Amino acid sequence: IGCAIDPHGEASSAMARFGGGFVEVGPISVKPLTASKPIERMDDSLSLSLPESWASDGLEKWCERLPVKRPPGVRCVARLTVARGTLPLQSTDDCRVMIDRLARHVDGFVVSTSDEALQAGWTQ
Repeated sequence: IGCAIDPHGEASSAMARFGGGFVEVGPISVKPLTASKPIERMDDSLSLSLPESWASDGLEKWCERLPVKRPPGVRCVARLTVARGTLPLQSTDDCRVMIDRLARHVDGFVVSTSDEALQAGWTQ
């Protein structure tokens, strides 16, 4: 179950009960970010309209929010992101900081790459 459904981590334990194999939390950035627009439910097409850039409550809030111990059988993956316009070297440093701080809370990571990082040579 993906992070866009619960970007503030308020329902992670409830979503884990759906049996999807794992819960993805986030997006998580070093500092808080504001979304370019809210997630919109499109009833006519039974879909969601997602923002171009995500909101994030920031690393400190997520570290407070995520439990160190989770219920058995629940895998948790953190989606990491950086602010648009962040240079690739800073993006790398930010991801290292987030991985170090979150490693005891989650089982793995998904890294959202920015256009700037891809243009500088990162691969998807």
